Amino acid sequence: MAYAFLGRSYGDTWESARAAQSIRKAYQLRKRASDRERFFITFACDFQVTGNLEKARRTGELWAQTYPRDRDAHALLSGIYQSFGQYEKGVQEGKRAIEADSNFPPGYANLAWAYVLLGRFGEAGNAIQEASERKFEFPDFILLPYYIAFFKK
Repeated sequence: MAYAFLGRSYGDTWESARAAQSIRKAYQLRKRASDRERFFITFACDFQVTGNLEKARRTGELWAQTYPRDRDAHALLSGIYQSFGQYEKGVQEGKRAIEADSNFPPGYANLAWAYVLLGRFGEAGNAIQEASERKFEFPDFILLPYYIAFFKK
């Protein structure tokens, strides 16, 4: 899992070659991981290494079905649905991530992005406000208000 998390971190900082290298290593070692961890590793590999978004979506759906209270499954699934333009599903999965763990910033961020993409700026603002009240520090909570202001014009 350390390689998978490292790969996700590299991906979040736009270091795609390092991300792919770390996630490939995690994928090679996935048999040593738990079932839930294998879902994470497989999702990350499909999403960040092979770019097979359809396979990543299917993995995310199976993960969420197998572990319905797993915040990571729902948060990542929320993001992948947005990649497919399925913003309502992104909203539903963002809400499920928050229900699974109300102290998990990516759930609020994905929920807010889904609302922005639907043009529901008030609801996006509410998600950001709730995250702010929880004193979350997450890059998306800095960017989202600017996107909302831009799109409102």
